[in-house]
Amino acid sequence: MAAIKRLREALIKHPGTKANILEVKFVDKASIPECQEITDAWKRVRAFSRIGSQYEWISRYALHNPGLEIGLEYADPNASYANCALRKHGKLMETHDVSRYRVDPEETNPDVVTVFGNLRFPIIAISEVEMKRKIEEWGYEDIMKQIWFCYSPIHGRPCGLCRPCNEKIESHMEQLLPAAALRRNWMSKHIPHGFGLYTRIMRATFWK
Repeated sequence: MAAIKRLREALIKHPGTKANILEVKFVDKASIPECQEITDAWKRVRAFSRIGSQYEWISRYALHNPGLEIGLEYADPNASYANCALRKHGKLMETHDVSRYRVDPEETNPDVVTVFGNLRFPIIAISEVEMKRKIEEWGYEDIMKQIWFCYSPIHGRPCGLCRPCNEKIESHMEQLLPAAALRRNWMSKHIPHGFGLYTRIMRATFWK
């Protein structure tokens, strides 16, 4: 939330920004109405694509706010669980408006439709590598360095071990991670994973 505030202020001040960036609206997750049909569908989708828990409550929120846009970018379906659900078990169709893409209900697994059907995907055709080129072209590199993406930060900095950290490295955005996170990432790929304390050791190593 602190990063969102910093980013919004920096974007508004940037001379290249033309959009009117509104105040962020926060919604208490506990206030989102339950929907057993969505929860059950999410569990079935998770069984074959391992999508995150956020898609269950985002889907319930989108049920009452259809057309909600979600910032899911393009990624290899073998590496991105949400892209796996949408592309391997369904099809996206272009809407020819600013929201760009939505799930094709006729050619998509019914459970995927239930979970993702009320969402729109404006940037799902754009990869992080393409985004990086645009960021450099438009002169937003300094603002990009302030983004927050890590699932499990170590002492307030990116861990280098979680999926979002790995995605940044795979997308050639390793400059967003501190040297310690890059070392942890390298070690996670070159040290055998045969020890029970492996994760805790990795998180405690090179944290400064």
